[in-house]
Amino acid sequence: MRIAVLGGSGEIGTALLKRLAKNKNFTLTAAYHTRYAAVENSNIRWIQADIFNPEEIASVIEQQDILVNCAGVSYLTSEAVARIAAASSVIYLDPFGGNYLKNSLKELNAFKAVLSSGCFPGITGFLMRYLCETAEQPVSFTGKIVQTEIPSLSGIKDFMLSGMKGFGRPGFYYSQKNHVKSTEMMRFAVTENLSVPMQLYETEELDLYAEKFGLSSAKWFTMGMNPAVLSVMQMGMMQYLRNPSESVLHESAVKIRDCFSRIPETQPGVWMEMHLQEHQKQSVLKLHCDRACELSAFMLSESISCIVRHGLPDGIHFASDLLDEESRIVLKTEFDLQEELSQC
Repeated sequence: MRIAVLGGSGEIGTALLKRLAKNKNFTLTAAYHTRYAAVENSNIRWIQADIFNPEEIASVIEQQDILVNCAGVSYLTSEAVARIAAASSVIYLDPFGGNYLKNSLKELNAFKAVLSSGCFPGITGFLMRYLCETAEQPVSFTGKIVQTEIPSLSGIKDFMLSGMKGFGRPGFYYSQKNHVKSTEMMRFAVTENLSVPMQLYETEELDLYAEKFGLSSAKWFTMGMNPAVLSVMQMGMMQYLRNPSESVLHESAVKIRDCFSRIPETQPGVWMEMHLQEHQKQSVLKLHCDRACELSAFMLSESISCIVRHGLPDGIHFASDLLDEESRIVLKTEFDLQEELSQC
């Protein structure tokens, strides 16, 4: 299996290559823009390429089977890179994604792609599906996710752009096939010394699995944004809407990241807690990981493993649907995943 990774020296790309390099059946090519060879491995061929140059990207994926796009701002690059992959009959994987990207690519014929293969969306949907599939009579779901890492500039830009596009809706949740707005807030104890404010945030993943498993209600809570960060972000989004240029977007992202860096330091990491209510019992999953990029690398590498094991039919898929029982075993083995079951 020949696999090319764009953004191989970035956080997700580096973590992914370390996982893929363990499989001697993979022939790996990694592209970088400015930082070279973050993963020292003689089995990885490194190529310099500009994500915004179609000819350079086409040369990277020449004679490849799979292309993984971990480069730059996904919202700005994913569609163009996916179309280059489709023209070369290469399977396309993206840690980002969502229905907006799926809809923009759906007219492509004989195209194979796996989207939303990251931490959120991605691992969040996989764990929700896992809970629902192992329940006898699932009724309702409540999930929480907290990320306390200082985000990258690319991550901030993606959040701003996808937020303007409508990837998720703050203050909404799913109830009886309706999308209900609520001002519901809560506090979530991440550690003994850290309790954070949480707010509702409806996502495409939530809707997908709530309808698939017939849940009466489903809620996602994400960490409330610091008021100082939120103010700078709102100003940046307004400036970008007036002048949608890369320079304006980058300047805003730098200011936002500076705000994050001035917030009192907390233990960095990702915490997830999910509750599935059944008629007579409640199932709970708790997951902690020091770095979100490790969870994204898991989703991407396991998506590739599932493609190797089962193949991939034509069409655009989501990683949370792709992963199988072997992937669940890998997750339990390698990460701090706790499962609890209690009677109501």
